[in-house]
Amino acid sequence: MEVPRLPLSLSCLDHQLQLLLDETRAMNGLVVMAPPADGLGLALRFVPFAKIDAFNGELRRRPGGGRLADRICQLLLEHYGSTAKPVLLLDSVEAPWLGMVPFLPERRERHRHIAHLQRCWSSDAA
Repeated sequence: MEVPRLPLSLSCLDHQLQLLLDETRAMNGLVVMAPPADGLGLALRFVPFAKIDAFNGELRRRPGGGRLADRICQLLLEHYGSTAKPVLLLDSVEAPWLGMVPFLPERRERHRHIAHLQRCWSSDAA
């Protein structure tokens, strides 16, 4: 099952990410954040564990994608069954950002990761 892509503005990123984490809490997979085709805002989608090989195959075709795909696999295996999800921010000006974001909204590290994602995305938009 793949959650539909959602066009996001920075103001609702935290809320939409929490909704997606809530919807996929019992599922293993990767949250991907990337600009949608129209380039406005940010699209958020969930790639289930069963489709990670296909996703990583596409990722490996990008420069530096092999190392990133390996790291995604490592994070998924290390956190299999956890409510925390790996989150990948693609198309940033610098290297893509990959990290774990916990499900619980009151967790301090979740807020730190969201703030970092917002800074990365803001530098893209500039």
